[in-house]
Parts: sequence; structure tokens; C-alpha cells
Amino acid sequence: MYAGLIVLFLALAVPGASAADTAKAGYITVGIAPVAQFDAHYAFTTIPTKVGFVDTSLGSKPMTWEWDFGDGVTSTEQNPSHTYLKRGTYTVKLTVKNAYGTSTAVKTDYISVGMPPKAAFVGSPTAGGAPMTVAFTDQSAGQVDKWTWDFGDGQRSNEQNPVHTYWVAGNYNVILTVSNEFGISDAMRNQYITVSGDLAAKFDTFPSSGKAPLTARFTDRSTGSPTAWSWDFEDGITSTEQHPSHTFSTAGSYTVKLTITRGTETASTTQIINGGG
Repeated sequence: MYAGLIVLFLALAVPGASAADTAKAGYITVGIAPVAQFDAHYAFTTIPTKVGFVDTSLGSKPMTWEWDFGDGVTSTEQNPSHTYLKRGTYTVKLTVKNAYGTSTAVKTDYISVGMPPKAAFVGSPTAGGAPMTVAFTDQSAGQVDKWTWDFGDGQRSNEQNPVHTYWVAGNYNVILTVSNEFGISDAMRNQYITVSGDLAAKFDTFPSSGKAPLTARFTDRSTGSPTAWSWDFEDGITSTEQHPSHTFSTAGSYTVKLTITRGTETASTTQIINGGG
């Protein structure tokens, strides 16, 4: 439904009278119920902290606003400013009303006053072959003035969102330490990054010979942390399982091929299976 004016053309049939059309502009008004939303602009550096709130709600006007700043103070202005006098985190609520409805937006722990940040981060990718380049993204809460990354391989960075290359295979712990004038916080992910060595295909077969029909179990022993497997049993049958079983129904000698993949890298190996008659 659209907000605004709708013009209705009404035809009224009166017995004994001729029909007529009457247009009434502005006769019906259709409004939109509100959808509460808001932003805030402020600095974390001092106590007290003055915060400017900006109403970005949708809906038909006129509208009323009811703000709850989370510290016992309220306001009915559209775009109020509020000063927080004590250290803490505050949940802010805005309720907007118009003739067509009511809507409330709540932002939990939205305002942080005089509080240390809380460290958090992610990296991508977290597994792969050497050399592996990882993009780290800071997801810390609160105002951060300084970042210190420890990538677990002896290297560090003070960037907010660094990119780091691991050159040697291994498992690496990553630590992010963040701080502001009110305190410090760190987040550590144990063995978060796994860097594999060279990709090499290898598998075991049991049994590797026997009378047809012969059912063989294949166990992948590949190194380098492959992410995909492709088996060709040379009898028209294939598999993408890591550890498949396969029955060779017809007597013969079969060259089984395993191809492994990691990103854009591939490696292959073969074994001969003898299925006697």
C-alpha cells in the first residue's frame, strides 16, 4: 500500500435520476505505520560523554518520538543529544508513533562510556597449503585506539585489519590485543590457522587382489590437507568419497587412480588391483 492521496471516482445510481460521475481529490488518505530506527554519533574518549542521536525512522508524518537512553533519562525530541555521566554500557530504545501505528527499536549495549574494548576477530582462510595468505578482520566491540596482532609465527602487526602470509607448515595460535585509555582486552584462538605442506596423493587398498567379484576398501593417506577427492576405478565407476569401497565385478587388472585437490592445486597417484577369474 502506498502513502498519499487516492482519488476515487464514485458513481451513484439514483432511481428516477440520470447517472453522474463525481471526483473528490484528497478524499481518501492512506498512511504508513512507522518503522523505528536510529543512529548515534559520539566519541569514547572522555567522561562525561555527549552523544548525538539521529532518528532515521520510516513512516507517515506527523510522528512522535520517545527515547530511553538507558540511564534513567528520556526525551521526546526527534534528534536529541544526551550526556552520559557514568562509566558503563547503555541500551538505547526509541519508540515512534503516528496515526497508523507504533514501532520500537532497541539497541542493546549500544553506547559504551569509559569502558575498555572487548577483543574479537576472524580470519580467512584458516586452512590451506604453504605459503598461505590470511586476511584478518577486527570485530572488537567498543572504541579501540591500538591493535596488536600476534600471528603465532614470530610476526606481529599493529594494523586494524592486517593480511599475513604463513610460509611454513604448522598449526598457529593467533592473538589480538586491543586497548583504549580505559583498559585492554585480548582474544586468542588456539591452533586457529592450519598450514599444510606439499600436496601428495597416497592411498592404501585392502585387499589389493582376489577373485572377482572383488570388493576393495580404499583408505586415503594423502598429505597436504586436501579438500576434495576423485577416484577412478577404471571400470566406468568413479567416487568423490575420501575413503570409498568398490566392487570389481569382472575379472581383470584395474589401475585405480586417486586425484586430490586443495584450492587450485592437484596431485594424483595410482595402484593396480588384480581381480582374478
